Amino acid sequence: MIESTPDVLGGKPRIAGTRIRVQDIVGYHLLGGWSVEQVAEELDITPAQIYATLSHYYSHHDEIDRDIEASKSVDPDLLQAYESRRAKVTAKLEAKQNSSD
Repeated sequence: MIESTPDVLGGKPRIAGTRIRVQDIVGYHLLGGWSVEQVAEELDITPAQIYATLSHYYSHHDEIDRDIEASKSVDPDLLQAYESRRAKVTAKLEAKQNSSD
């Protein structure tokens, strides 16, 4: 489920068939505190893809953590952006749940 090719996203590991990097999932879920459901909703992927991505992260965390730190130095407001987007997705999920009740 995880692939890496030099010509896509600079060779960073990503979910196969997408442009969603492992570090993006880590950012949303582990750093930003998003639930798996929130990440799946926001990125239009399945929970299985998220769990596979997290498994890959735990096997390669040193390299991916370096990439995340490099991203933070480029965009110091990265974590704040995750929090802001999480609030929007939470509201969207709550609206869906309320409409199905």
